[in-house]
Amino acid sequence: MRSYYLIPLTVLPIVTALAILVYTHGNEINTLLASPIAGSVLLVILIVVDGAGGVLVPFLIHQAEQPSPKLRIVFDVDKAPDRYSIQLDQMAVNASGQVTVRRRFWRACVMNDGGLAERCKATLSLVKAEPPNVRKFILGEIQLVWESGQLYQDIGAKGGSEFIQVMYSDERTSGIAGDYKAFVSTPDGISQWVLPVFRAQDSMGSGSFVVELRITSPMDGASATKQFKLTTNGGWNDHTMVAL
Repeated sequence: MRSYYLIPLTVLPIVTALAILVYTHGNEINTLLASPIAGSVLLVILIVVDGAGGVLVPFLIHQAEQPSPKLRIVFDVDKAPDRYSIQLDQMAVNASGQVTVRRRFWRACVMNDGGLAERCKATLSLVKAEPPNVRKFILGEIQLVWESGQLYQDIGAKGGSEFIQVMYSDERTSGIAGDYKAFVSTPDGISQWVLPVFRAQDSMGSGSFVVELRITSPMDGASATKQFKLTTNGGWNDHTMVAL
């Protein structure tokens, strides 16, 4: 939306063009304006220049005044536990057909105190695992899924917030052989049609995991990081996520 204080900029090119003509031609300005050809050329110049002032100048000023995003990761589970650890009933499929599966998601909130943050990306990397030989998800940065189900998420300006899924558990792991306690929230992993055992590369066994969550906005270079400790020693619904 164009601000009212930018309206005078639309007439500034006209005044500038006329001033140049007067400076260049002096007393010949009347003769120049009286000539049909010269008058037509001048009219075209004024229209083009005025268009540049009315569209390009406000656009450039808008771009220059657009504040940069200021991202931060919030995990206030003590004040609002239901926002950071939620249980969902989802539809899945097995040999008998469709069934209802219970899942619990642990997530973090990404706040933006600055301008619009576009196409934000969230990745998780493993810092330390205990015991060292515990089943762990693959090394490197793993891209996570936002609450919206997307890999990239815009975060609104001045107080905008979005939730990122970090870890989830699935009640079906109780009947699966092997040490599968929880899973990193990857796009394929959270698909309700995929059995957890198929996502072994995203899984965590019984233990504790120090991880680093990183949020980046490639469009403007804004970023935020925070470390968490994930503990998966209990049942599928009893894991914990603590900010470090």
